[in-house]
Amino acid sequence: MENKKELKILSGIESYGSHHSSNAQVLLKSNLYNELPKEKQDDICMAARTFIEQLRSKIELAHNEEYKQKERQENIEKMKELFHEAGFKLVHANIIPNQYSSDPCYYVDPWLEVITIKGPIIIGWRKRVINIDWSKSDITQKADELFPNEDVTKYDQLIHAWGYEKTVDYLSTLVNI
Repeated sequence: MENKKELKILSGIESYGSHHSSNAQVLLKSNLYNELPKEKQDDICMAARTFIEQLRSKIELAHNEEYKQKERQENIEKMKELFHEAGFKLVHANIIPNQYSSDPCYYVDPWLEVITIKGPIIIGWRKRVINIDWSKSDITQKADELFPNEDVTKYDQLIHAWGYEKTVDYLSTLVNI
């Protein structure tokens, strides 16, 4: 490898999380790069940063797919169980792409499209709340009508539940319409 003193660091990222850490750099030696205007150099540095982020994301997703299958399956079963607790007779649950974020950290908490007697209900974690969306179902009432006293995010046919207990409460309301 060439002497690092001759290389320009285009982008570097260090990440230290509770479960893992990473460190990456994109180095470049190019007299053409040095001749470019600053705006063009900045664009190239942003492309290097994007590349590093994509690579980090692929590594984290591959790790999660390899080592977090059990936790993922437990979370899927827990979401299905919430429907049973609320009184729904579960017909089928499809795993769907996360409607909140494609970040690999959400791999263990996939979203579900649960096919119920009332039609499909989409459910999944958004950071600290569970998103419940019945817009594809036969339930026509809006969140403000069904949950007028709830001080949470709600609009159209969607509500955010703070935890499993509230999720069961909201699903219970939906099943009894």
